[in-house]
Amino acid sequence: MISIIIPFLNEADNLRILLPNLLKQAGNQFELIFVNDGSTDTSEKVLFQELKKCKFDPHYQYIEHERQSGIGVAYRSALAVAKGSHVCMLASDNEDNIEDIVKAVKFLRDYDVVMFYNANSFKVRSRFRRLVSLIFRSYLNYRFGVKALYLNAMGNLYPIGAIKRIEISSNGFFCLAEIVIKISGKTNSIVHIPRTLGQRSSGNDKALTLRSLLMIIADYLKVNFAAK
Repeated sequence: MISIIIPFLNEADNLRILLPNLLKQAGNQFELIFVNDGSTDTSEKVLFQELKKCKFDPHYQYIEHERQSGIGVAYRSALAVAKGSHVCMLASDNEDNIEDIVKAVKFLRDYDVVMFYNANSFKVRSRFRRLVSLIFRSYLNYRFGVKALYLNAMGNLYPIGAIKRIEISSNGFFCLAEIVIKISGKTNSIVHIPRTLGQRSSGNDKALTLRSLLMIIADYLKVNFAAK
């Protein structure tokens, strides 16, 4: 069984779109771990309404943070209770496609880790954001001696045992890159496959807020210092 972590913060409108398809695609073959990272809108209500509509009994767990703590904290909270053999994360804003994760499971027969890279960035990302992503990836690959094609994919599939053996110290979005950097040193059995990135359905991208950017810088400095 694969454990899929779905963190959300004030994503009521997006959850209404995400959940029906997620529940249909996941069925009973995946464990869904929903992490409410301090939402103040109706996200929780929407979640349980959609779960109630489900025609089967899905495997899910629900974790609630009293206040916004960051995606890294949400990941660690879910990891502590995950029961699957492998774990991945799914964005709640509909940029990630659950279909990509479902199709990627077959690669786990031959590889320990599945990492995604965006096959359609030129269609859904601005030129400026693609440039920032290139600089970010190139620098981190050089600094930490890895060869990742992409460092911020949320859908990457990791063996839960290996993930629990590394220390994930980042509290914000830098946790995605930190995991790639640290897991790359634990296994050589990695496959990189393309994914189709979607457009956020509603609201603003929280990865680009000032709070998130400051947290990324702080987390990078923490990981960089520990690696010296």
